[in-house]
Amino acid sequence: MIWNIPILINTFNKESKLLNVDNSLLTKKHRWEDIAAALGMGNLPAESYYLGRYFIFNDEQDIQKLEELLTIEIKYLAVMKEWQVGKVNLPAMATLICNELKIMTVCTYCEGLGFESDGEDCQRCKGYGWKSFSEREKYQFIGANYQAWHRRWQGRYMQLLNFIGDAAYVLRMHLNHQLY
Repeated sequence: MIWNIPILINTFNKESKLLNVDNSLLTKKHRWEDIAAALGMGNLPAESYYLGRYFIFNDEQDIQKLEELLTIEIKYLAVMKEWQVGKVNLPAMATLICNELKIMTVCTYCEGLGFESDGEDCQRCKGYGWKSFSEREKYQFIGANYQAWHRRWQGRYMQLLNFIGDAAYVLRMHLNHQLY
């Protein structure tokens, strides 16, 4: 799910507290070299691999490869689910998702839940649970209008963020297995 992305981002360059066999506390901090080596071990799916490299190195080639993989997924979904694309720029949607990954941080007000104590959507994060672009910025970036965004593309966009969230989950589990 989407919530795995901010959790994954927050794990890089953080200290981990582990309990030793003798019940003493061990503090471990992974360097980027450790994480890069762990990415190369095992059968990590391509989207998870490039997502990890994107977060660690922020390299232009990794970003492009992640955008290519997302574009392939978006086009596949468009064909399989018979989306009427119209004027919407599907590669721009992949770029938008990657750009959103750059700014994504957990909302401190609702602590990532997306709603306040009274059950209403959090006003600061608009119910997402993380910092995000405005709805207007999103639909203008992909070339949709207001109505098309709210009728069709907003849900599709969230579906694609869930796809990346699943990749983040796989990556997190892989790194957990390789580093601990």
